[in-house]
Amino acid sequence: KADKIIAVSQAAAEFIEHFTKREKIVVIPNGVDVHRFNSVNSTVPNSLPLSTLEKPIILYVGRLAYRKGIHILLRSMPHILEAIPQTQLLIAGSGYMESFIWLLVKSLNLEDHVKLLGFVPDDELPSLYDLSDLFILPSIYCESFGITLLEAMASGTPIVASETGGVPEVIEN
Repeated sequence: KADKIIAVSQAAAEFIEHFTKREKIVVIPNGVDVHRFNSVNSTVPNSLPLSTLEKPIILYVGRLAYRKGIHILLRSMPHILEAIPQTQLLIAGSGYMESFIWLLVKSLNLEDHVKLLGFVPDDELPSLYDLSDLFILPSIYCESFGITLLEAMASGTPIVASETGGVPEVIEN
């Protein structure tokens, strides 16, 4: 019975169209406080031993869910390490795939290069983005927007992301 329904991207609007009339849907993209991310005053997570980190650092922030494609990212790490052996991957987030991801890290012998940080509070995220050399969003489907892309951009962190869902509405190749 709503007069209008807000979608965060055109991709989300197209999905919502399956349930309502198109003329009810208005696209209003998400936003972030850019000042929060470009002037780092926050603390680095206590669980992150900075002394053990080498550069470059790749960062993933998000749920640990199949559709986020973290398993694909992990399977690509041996190839990345062939080219740049000192690379570190930080994974910030929690979810039902956490045990599987940890097993995949172990089976690929990536324990020295991948750090699972678990849930990271919002006030610690700006420091993580600032610390990182690259942000990656490897989603394989159903990515309606990807607010972490805005956070990375506001931090000045370069991005690699899958061309799926609303991602191409946020970044361009």
